[in-house]
Formats: sequence, structure tokens, C-alpha cells
Amino acid sequence: MIQDLGVVELVEQAKQEWEATVDSLPQLICLLDDRGRIIRANRIVEKWQLGSVTEVKGRTIHTLLHPGCSDPGCSLPSFWSRSWAELMEGQWVEAEMEDPRLGRYLNFQIHPISSQTQRKDKVTASFAALIIDDISKRKQVEAERENLIKELDAFAHTVAHDLQGSLAPVIGFADLLVRNHQTLPPERLQEFLEIIGQAGRKMSRIIKELLLLASARSKDVKLERLDMAAIVAEARQRLAPMIEEKQAEITLPGRWPAVWGYGPWIEEVWLNYLSNALKYGGQPPQVELGAAASPDGSVRFWVRDYGPGLQPEDQGRLFTPFTRLSRTHDGYGVGLSIVQRIVERLGGQVGVESSGIAGQGCTFFFTLPGAD
Repeated sequence: MIQDLGVVELVEQAKQEWEATVDSLPQLICLLDDRGRIIRANRIVEKWQLGSVTEVKGRTIHTLLHPGCSDPGCSLPSFWSRSWAELMEGQWVEAEMEDPRLGRYLNFQIHPISSQTQRKDKVTASFAALIIDDISKRKQVEAERENLIKELDAFAHTVAHDLQGSLAPVIGFADLLVRNHQTLPPERLQEFLEIIGQAGRKMSRIIKELLLLASARSKDVKLERLDMAAIVAEARQRLAPMIEEKQAEITLPGRWPAVWGYGPWIEEVWLNYLSNALKYGGQPPQVELGAAASPDGSVRFWVRDYGPGLQPEDQGRLFTPFTRLSRTHDGYGVGLSIVQRIVERLGGQVGVESSGIAGQGCTFFFTLPGAD
């Protein structure tokens, strides 16, 4: 009798240890009967807020995960009925699907239990083990990888196009100079050399933008309180030749709100926004710069022009990496990709507002965390 009691205690101890092990697993694990009802579930049901271990007993997985699913286009009921039919014939079922209720992407594995019964000429399972794994992070990584591949494809096309366009005059005029430099008049020599120099500077600018884009992906920076007036002044100084050529009028606010950021990166943001406003802001360009604090503690900065504006379908694609729109001269290409990458790395957002009506122009904006 004592020996029997010892065996019972050992069995009970083993059962408790097994249940504790199953409860500690990150997957939702359920034992199901031949009608798909839960006999036993581990405590992940409570973590996923589906009910207590006791409450879920007797419920089917479908009604547990998707209670009240009445959408005629919902594929979940047919998925469960089809999977259960396969399972009851002794087949192992695996599937992946997004669960809108849980906001997770799930992997389902349903295994028939070895205890089986004979029905006519088929072997059927009496029980099943269901393992549901949350693979949302994996799916997110896969999606990011796919986006990166698409972005790299667009990157290669854009850079090849830009560099090829700049390299062609360098090669062409250099060959021309090699063949005819002794007979060309000085003014023509000067003209050709200026064209070569201009094309070389454009290629250098493209390469610098790409290096900046790469650093905005990987470089860790320490946020600092920005002197926005000085940063904007430096960006304007770099654009001084274009401002003079366009005879642009630029209006600045009386003061700039304090924000956190990284000065060299934010200077590039202003440079991109201002150069686009100078290109597309009318003849001559009228450009307004401004800033205002938002209720959420961030600060919204903007550059407003009064050019032809952007149509709604173009606004949605504007910050897509390496996308070119029909309205551009040199193309937005890399520039606004850099702006978006920089601002998001610093905890802000970017965007554009435009009615698409000529003369009402565009307002490009970005936000940064406020420092007041």
C-alpha cells in the first residue's frame, strides 16, 4: 500500500511538472477532442486575454479565437472545418494566417494524437494537439526585408540613372577637348570645362546624399538641443547661389521653438525642403518657413511655397524611396528619402500638404521632440 502510494505521488508529481512545463512555453497549446473542443489549454490563453484555463474548456478553437465571426467573406470558419476534416483522417495540418482580433500573425500546427479508432476503411484520430505560435515578429522582419529588397532595386535604378546622366557630358566633352583642344577658341574651352565641372559636382552631390542616407540608417547619434536659427541660416547660405539666381523671397519666423535633434542631419532636411521650394515655388519663388508647438509635445516645422502644388496621388508616393514624380526637374529621388529617414530616426514624422491647385503650392513639414 505504501509502495502504491509512492507511485501515485510520483505520477502526480510528474503530471504537475509536465503541466508546469507546458504552461511555461510561449506557444498556445491545447488538447482537443474529436469535435475540436478544448480539453486542456496552457496559460497562454490568459496571457492572450482569451479567458482563464478553466473558462476555455469545452469551447472550440474557432469560437475562442473568433467569437461572433459572421462576415460572409471570412475564411476562418472554412479553414477550421477543412483542417479538422483532414486532421480526423490522421493528417497533420499546418497553416499561417493573420488574426485580426488578436492583432497577431499566427502559425497553427494541429497534430492527431496516436490514440486512434477504426471507422470503416479509414483510420481516424480521437484527439488532437494544437500548437499556435505567435510569429508576428518574424513576419515583420520578413516584410522589412522585402521592403529593403524593393528599396535597393529602386536605389540601383535611380543611382545608375543619375550618375549615368551626369557622366555622359563629362565623357562627351572630355573626348571633344582631347580631339579639338588646340583649335577651339578660349570661350568654347571655358564653356566645355564649366560643363564638365558642373557634371562632376552633381555626381559628387549624389554620392554625398547616398552616404548621408546610409549614415541615417546605421549611425547612432546623441540628441542635442538645437539652435534652429543657426541651422536654417547655414542651409540658406549653402543655397545662396540658387536664391540669388531665382530672386527668391524667403520669410522667416521671429523665433524658433526649442527642440531635440542632431544638427548636421536637420541642416540636410532644411536644405532639401528649401531647394525643392526654390525649384517649384513659382516665378519668382515665394517661400515661407515656420514652426509651431503641437499638443503632444512635438514641434512642427514647415516650408511653404506657392507653386503648382501636388496632386493627391503624387502626395502619397512623394516620400517613397527613390520615387520620381512627373512634376520634378531633377527629381526628388534620394532627397526626400533622406529627409524621411533622418526625421524618423530622430523620433519625428514628415509629410506634405497640397490642394493641387496652381498658385496654392505645397507645405512640406517635419516634426521633432520639443525641448521646452
